[in-house]
Amino acid sequence: LRYTLFHYQPEDKEIIELLLNNGADVYETGSYEPVVFTAAQMIPAKYFGKRINGTYYEDGYNSEVAKGITEIVGFMLDYGDVDVNIKKSNGDTLLIVASKNGNEKLVEYLLSAGCDKTAKNKFDKTALDYAVDEGNEEIINLLGKTGDGSLC
Repeated sequence: LRYTLFHYQPEDKEIIELLLNNGADVYETGSYEPVVFTAAQMIPAKYFGKRINGTYYEDGYNSEVAKGITEIVGFMLDYGDVDVNIKKSNGDTLLIVASKNGNEKLVEYLLSAGCDKTAKNKFDKTALDYAVDEGNEEIINLLGKTGDGSLC
């Protein structure tokens, strides 16, 4: 499962769903964090060039790639009965990871699934803090803060 996620192509969604339906372990860690984070950490962009979380992507945010990533995380949460507020060893939640990586669709999905938007990692940062750091207005608005910096 992790190997497929590392080499993800949009047509791999069916393979991932097949693996999940046949018992792939979304909590499996090996030397990594739980595999559900491998899915959440995928960058929603196709080509290199524009900045997202310190990395540059030519086409920047790509909604089709973001949609595919969101579907995969959704599969994993459903099939693996994963707690939507699961944390990595550094305290990052799936929502924090999605915010760091600029995945607006995944942030929206996780919020609708009941993710705790006030959760902080070991660096005392929330998903909103990372969205503000990146200047991602879409995610800032999704997380409940207006463009002028005031809380909704």
